[in-house]
Amino acid sequence: PQPVRAYSQLGGRAPAHCVATGKVMLAFGAADRFDAIPATMARHSPNTIVSKAKLLAQLASIQQKGYAVNNEEWRTGVSGLGAAVIGHHGLAVAAVGLTAPTPWLGTRKQTELARLVMDTANAISGQITGTTTHTG
Repeated sequence: PQPVRAYSQLGGRAPAHCVATGKVMLAFGAADRFDAIPATMARHSPNTIVSKAKLLAQLASIQQKGYAVNNEEWRTGVSGLGAAVIGHHGLAVAAVGLTAPTPWLGTRKQTELARLVMDTANAISGQITGTTTHTG
């Protein structure tokens, strides 16, 4: 019932530390991916993680769960989920994401949709690598 403006432009960019697709790319990226993360990062909303230490802890959790969550970290009122598309070398080459109004993406729905996002990312990964890999 409430309109939410959340869109991505083709070729548009968002900081990796505050969107689900960016965080999952970091979590499942190349070994040196953490070296370029600054000690503090720009705040884009009241919920943005700005500490490298907190982001690293979240990335470790993402590696275990297999998906990332954005809880209004980029835009207030908008949350999202992301899962990594894994390439031939076992690293993230892309991500599948879902964005929704925060009230719509409650805990129960989040778990259900996270499975669908991971399944989609895994299907794409399988098309790339010829296998059925799972990141979580």
